[in-house]
Amino acid sequence: MADMKSLPVRTLLTPHFMWKRTRFWTMVGVAGLFVGVSGGACADTENGAMIFANICSSCHSIDKSNGIGPGLQGVISRAPSLEWIDKWLHDPDKVIESGDAYAKKLREGRIITMPTLKVMQDAANRQDVIEYLKTLK
Repeated sequence: MADMKSLPVRTLLTPHFMWKRTRFWTMVGVAGLFVGVSGGACADTENGAMIFANICSSCHSIDKSNGIGPGLQGVISRAPSLEWIDKWLHDPDKVIESGDAYAKKLREGRIITMPTLKVMQDAANRQDVIEYLKTLK
């Protein structure tokens, strides 16, 4: 990013530039929050927060409001188990095809199903996201 002092004011106030700055400082703030709050688990939670911010947040909110996907506040207490969440993140279609009742409930009324994401094929990334989801109480 260019030195902000050398940019004209009209560039600094464009929606695209403001969005990029806001998103960067939001992610820095979220990461800083977890460093201060979570102690030993900060690396896992921080990575989970970054994955969420970069991938999951395009469909999911951190509160209870629904978007393309459901809001994820309190998801840890709503889902059947942490193992279920891990399976869902790994391969949502497989969980639905297994006949899982909770997965069918999530699917009701939705136009699309959560896709199988490449980043979620890594077990460590899934655990990091689950650690982050635990903070959304």
